[in-house]
Amino acid sequence: MWQNAVAEPIDRFPGLSELIKKADVVAIVDVWEKAEKGTGSSYLTQYSTIVHCLKGDIPDWTEMRLGFRNTPINMLEIPRELQEYFIPPSRYVVFLGKIKNRSDDGPPQYKTLSTEGAILEISRLSHLSDFKGKPPEGAIIGLLQDVVRIRKEQLKILEKQLSSVLDMQEKHTPNTERKARVATDGGEK
Repeated sequence: MWQNAVAEPIDRFPGLSELIKKADVVAIVDVWEKAEKGTGSSYLTQYSTIVHCLKGDIPDWTEMRLGFRNTPINMLEIPRELQEYFIPPSRYVVFLGKIKNRSDDGPPQYKTLSTEGAILEISRLSHLSDFKGKPPEGAIIGLLQDVVRIRKEQLKILEKQLSSVLDMQEKHTPNTERKARVATDGGEK
């Protein structure tokens, strides 16, 4: 299994079409539980559910352990404090390669490819039925566009909440405190 594997180098993002060709399986995966990192490995064992297979023959809603590796595109551009991945519950499009089993008796095991972009976070709020039956490339692009749309909507809601809190704070701040704040701030803005 991948826990004892030596760290592999991460290949550059080859483009979506090439990444799909390279993968044995491309799937939408829910991560429910985080397992321990194996000794000497750059992979985490994730208890996951294959929600829908875009390429490959794993049936929908199959539960399995997968070897996940953090392989974002342009990793150096992501601030360190935002480089937290695989926090359950979360959903991803993953590009998986088969792992050769020690014996051919068991079911196949999979791990993410060692290529930038082999794991793409998507929203659990996306309606997957909108993307079923589409070619993998179109489905993935649609899912990523959906993430951007949903996050924009979520940010608008958060901005409204913040504005309401600040308005309520201002209304309930006694006049004397407001006057003192104005005096120390050098005037109202």
